[in-house]
Amino acid sequence: YLDENHSGWVMSVMTGDTGYLEREEKESLSFAGFSHLVAVSGAHITFFSFPFELLLKRFTQLGLPKKKLLLLIPMVFLWYAAGASPSVTRAVVMAAYSVAALCLRRHYDAANALGFSGLLQLIVNPYSVYNTGFLLSYGAVICIIFILFLYKKINKFV
Repeated sequence: YLDENHSGWVMSVMTGDTGYLEREEKESLSFAGFSHLVAVSGAHITFFSFPFELLLKRFTQLGLPKKKLLLLIPMVFLWYAAGASPSVTRAVVMAAYSVAALCLRRHYDAANALGFSGLLQLIVNPYSVYNTGFLLSYGAVICIIFILFLYKKINKFV
């Protein structure tokens, strides 16, 4: 429903594929330092795995831990298809950490999952700390965790 100028941008942001953009637009995006806007990220993991989650809800004989373990398969597929970018790696490792906590009947701590994910990435490739996607992805999740922490503290007093 959008014109050609806007539809390319919307598709690039939703899919992470910059093939919808003109060469000049890609160069401008890169020059301005905003390439992360069209990078595949943790949100894409959610978009991609949601239909699989709806499908697995129909299998009532499977318990929740088994369903979540099966849900990791499409996530790993997208991780591989996205070239194991830092933001997708972070999202998949944090999702796997969440599933492990569920299976082991332990409390899921997002900050620990984030730290574990970062540690794994830095062990595999120490130079990923210089990757813009790594910095933006981890920085954004740190901010989200901090804001949620503050929100919970403020709600206790209200």
